[in-house]
Amino acid sequence: MLWGIYTNRALVLSFGVGVILNDIPTALACGAVAELAFMGFGVGAGGTVPPNPIGPGIIGTLMAITMSGVTPQSALALSIPFAVAIQFLQTFVYTLCAGLPEAATNALKAHKFGKFRFIANITVILFAIVGFLLGFLGAYSMSTLKTLVAMIPDWLLTGLNVAGGMLPAIGFAMIMTVMLKKQLIPFALLGYALAAYLQLPVIGIAIIALVFALKFYFEQDENRPLRQMQANQARRNLTMTGSNQLTNSDYRKTTLRSYFLQNGFNYSNYQGLGYSLIMYPAFKKLYGKDPDKLAKVLSENIEFYNTNPNLIPFITSIHLAMADNGMEYKETRGIKMALMGPLAGIGDSLSQFCIAPLFSTIFASLAMNNVALAPVFFVLAENFTLLSIKFAMGAYGKRLGTSMIEKLSAKMSQISEAASMIGVTVIAGLAATFVKMKVTLTYASSAKAAKGAATSTVDIQALLDKVAPALLPVLYTLLMYYLIKKRGWTTYKLVILTVVIGIVLSLVHILGV
Repeated sequence: MLWGIYTNRALVLSFGVGVILNDIPTALACGAVAELAFMGFGVGAGGTVPPNPIGPGIIGTLMAITMSGVTPQSALALSIPFAVAIQFLQTFVYTLCAGLPEAATNALKAHKFGKFRFIANITVILFAIVGFLLGFLGAYSMSTLKTLVAMIPDWLLTGLNVAGGMLPAIGFAMIMTVMLKKQLIPFALLGYALAAYLQLPVIGIAIIALVFALKFYFEQDENRPLRQMQANQARRNLTMTGSNQLTNSDYRKTTLRSYFLQNGFNYSNYQGLGYSLIMYPAFKKLYGKDPDKLAKVLSENIEFYNTNPNLIPFITSIHLAMADNGMEYKETRGIKMALMGPLAGIGDSLSQFCIAPLFSTIFASLAMNNVALAPVFFVLAENFTLLSIKFAMGAYGKRLGTSMIEKLSAKMSQISEAASMIGVTVIAGLAATFVKMKVTLTYASSAKAAKGAATSTVDIQALLDKVAPALLPVLYTLLMYYLIKKRGWTTYKLVILTVVIGIVLSLVHILGV
């Protein structure tokens, strides 16, 4: 799942169980039913957290093969609680890893680059451990797994789910402490309004922000003599600082490393740690002779990031082309952040809602017709298509990044400012949609009528939504912003505070899922 190679699909998981238990026909039937069902509600796009396909893919197939009277259809229904429980384990791992960005930053400050790389891979290591334990428990005893799931108190499950919905506020606040300036506050308000009141998708918010950013950018062209002087100076600077050390091989290697984007995924800064991990070899080639510079650049890139892994090569190639020509991170950061939201929406739509469903339908149908290698063909077709997209996007990003350096070098400050406008707008919109805080309190009100009193129940969350939708998520993000910016709180303190608040407010029935 973390590598995006689609071996975590129910169709493939069921096939693996069938091979081990020597019952491929039953496994194919289970996988086909589960694949088609999860294609509708099991797609994890953007910030959604669907039930885990391990439930029907492994547990459901185990039930159908080993338990008499259990059909593939009934196994699908019986496995849903396990899918939800396993998803809770996944959420728990992401929450447990929330302190990784700070640990990685501290390692870089000490120039311990090997330790940084290890920390950046901890999430995938923990997933491997958890996956092995689940497999062992499933093989050893289904009843043991049921007992372990039953041992988790409902109040703790609910509380951690509430806290998990609040944790993205930390990442958004951290990035706002760097990007948000006084003159960009209106764009933050614009992003909130577009997401909360108009419920626009990320791409829509980005397009509207782009309109304002372009207006700002074109207004800068009015002072042409000053712009020309800046252009000449920028070209001289590039001649002095540009290194041009990176080769096509470095770009291709970075494109392939995009598979590691979520190796350090966590609920503090999402893919931020993975982004820095992807860029490490290229950055090492550029700045390896200066450990302080290398540590600084890697640390700067350990910040909130969340986009589609299949289109990330477009962003990394632009980033590398600009860095290879001497651009500082502050000059490339705005473009990197501005591309995050739109490419996330485009990439999710392309990979999750177009390519994956297409191949799922084709090969699930073949599996229903007892084509034994249908799951294998599914994995090959899916990965060949997505790998082709990765390399195409990487190559295009390199060409675009190189041409931007030559043609737009003098305008980088204006471009960065315009991109920051888009970035702040999009991130404010994401804070209103990604951060989940739902008030469950209600109160009864009575109104006197001619023949007595009528009692009605007032839903506080509904009342808040009418006045200011997503108000609590935004206020909590602002609280995190204040604690980071003014109080200097660390990630660990913020995560602990969020988890405690989530559990306590859930326990007293103020917040729910």
